[in-house]
Amino acid sequence: MPRGLRRAASASTSYHYRPKHLDMIDKLVLLSPLIRRPFVEIAMEEGEPKWGYERCVDLRDTALKLPVKLFYRGRHTQIHKLEFIGVARLGQPRTREIAELIFPILERVRIYRIDLCVDLLGFSPWFFVTNVRLPRQQNFQLYRSRGAVSFYLQFSAQRKILFYDRLRLLRKDKHPLAALFNASDELTRIEVQMTGGAVPFKRFLDIGRYSEIEPLKHLQIARLRIDPAKNTPAKVLVAYGLRWLIQKYGQQVASRMFSPSSWAALQKTYLKPMKLFEVPPLGLWMRKSVTRWLGGRLLHPRTRQQRESGRQ
Repeated sequence: MPRGLRRAASASTSYHYRPKHLDMIDKLVLLSPLIRRPFVEIAMEEGEPKWGYERCVDLRDTALKLPVKLFYRGRHTQIHKLEFIGVARLGQPRTREIAELIFPILERVRIYRIDLCVDLLGFSPWFFVTNVRLPRQQNFQLYRSRGAVSFYLQFSAQRKILFYDRLRLLRKDKHPLAALFNASDELTRIEVQMTGGAVPFKRFLDIGRYSEIEPLKHLQIARLRIDPAKNTPAKVLVAYGLRWLIQKYGQQVASRMFSPSSWAALQKTYLKPMKLFEVPPLGLWMRKSVTRWLGGRLLHPRTRQQRESGRQ
């Protein structure tokens, strides 16, 4: 193995399986027309044809132990694809180092998919189902399976906004991070998934600009208000009926059951925007977490035992 590759491979092991709390950039897929010769040889020798590519190889299973999957030479485009594994644990400096190790000219590397996300402790996904709406959004999905909820507030081939129970998934996968939480804790992950034409900054060298965007700025967060003392019996009945719809289907779905003018009247009368102390500044938290990732400043929470020993 070339000396430079051996050194880079050994450096990557220090990042593998490091715990994290707030993910920043959770998925990253790059495209490049050029690739370094040693990786062509690895792909041809250890990879196999798959998914429209001449060769696919998981570099974690090679002597390099790099946390990426390499898709060598698309059959129709001749473009090479690189999918990072556990990119949130790498940080931008190490991610760039790996990309430059495989692709010789970073100026020609493009971002095909990027996911921005943040974890919120103390909130369940159903809180967002019943209280969050995205105006003028046609496509959305709500999945329920054995008590778990996955809510796509926006659902298209190129852009998705997803809320799901992160803690339930950690426990299901028996992830070490699950031990950091109490039995009564709730942890919701919010993801903004952007692919292809929905990627705002496509040049890999412009990845730092993702700390500037506000992908959640159009979200409307409001709770239903019912005040029998200040409303007529007819309005109270309407409010209870609206509450039933929202609790059963979610606010986004309920809003699509009415004409725009009717929903605007219902919203004005029965929905009250939440205040800052009721819900965290989601956009601000996401931008801060992305900024930390870009600077390589990753958060590694301690276990309960470590926290207790630190107080002694």
